[in-house]
Amino acid sequence: MEWPCMTWCLQLLFVVFVVQICGNKGCFQEEKIALLEYKEFLKFHNYSVQSFLSSWVNDPNSDCCTWKRVTCNSSTGHVIHLSLDSIMQEQEGCSLNLNLNLSMFQPLKELKSLDLSSNCFSGLIITEDDHRSVSTLKMLKTLDLSHNSFNWSIIRPLKSLTSLKNLILRDNYIRGDFPVQELSILQNLEMLDVSWNALRNPSTVKDFHALSTLKKLKTLDLGYNIFDGKIFECLYALPTLSFLLLDANSISGALNSQGLCNMKTLQQLDLSDNSISGTLSTCLNNLTSLRTLDLSVGAYRHLSFLTLHPLSIFHFGRTILKAHSH
Repeated sequence: MEWPCMTWCLQLLFVVFVVQICGNKGCFQEEKIALLEYKEFLKFHNYSVQSFLSSWVNDPNSDCCTWKRVTCNSSTGHVIHLSLDSIMQEQEGCSLNLNLNLSMFQPLKELKSLDLSSNCFSGLIITEDDHRSVSTLKMLKTLDLSHNSFNWSIIRPLKSLTSLKNLILRDNYIRGDFPVQELSILQNLEMLDVSWNALRNPSTVKDFHALSTLKKLKTLDLGYNIFDGKIFECLYALPTLSFLLLDANSISGALNSQGLCNMKTLQQLDLSDNSISGTLSTCLNNLTSLRTLDLSVGAYRHLSFLTLHPLSIFHFGRTILKAHSH
């Protein structure tokens, strides 16, 4: 009795081994249908989409894993990466004002990376049912919505994507207070890029402390917004922040060392293209992990660089350097 059972188990293991070695031989039908529906949605607004997605055909013999801009897991056959950038971008800006429904990608259960940058999207259509659908994208790690026309309303619907590690919202029309409460829900974030918008400090420092829940955030790009020097009093709440970009903001006068000097995990700090002047605080010696500091364009009246620990890269550009007397 034991011998037939053992034989059956060995046969099963052999089948599993062969599947793993040879891989899945086609994409899943429900995922193929979802991709074709997305193509039809785009074609409805711009028929030239056909030239970008010409390999996406409704043919029983067509394997969506072989389509351009689609990457599948070689073992399971599930779609894991979509490069759908620059399909709807017009040569002279965006006039389409397309609303995106993320629930269209709900059938892609193993989707890990979704690039929808440069597509003239301006808003999200999302209902309570859509929230539940989007929340099924439990493996989505990277979402790129940069170079679109989204406004502040894009933030709230994203709270369902709690598995995100990388969120890129660069170059949109997101204006107003930094969306602290909404983003603090995304506790797996490791990289957040909201550069080239029109974001400013939150109404109160206390609001920004909600970001302390982002215990995995290592890279934060706030460049080309309108944050001022008080932003450092807020950002020190981020416990693992290593790379902070605040270039081309509204930081002026003496650098506000309150908060900044407590950011001991910082490795790179970009403060270029601001209007910083005055004396560089010696408390920057507390930033023992700092390796790259960019102060170019700003003009410091005094700079005691000899007391700073060794840096790999120190950018000054047109900054006026004067040694601080001891």
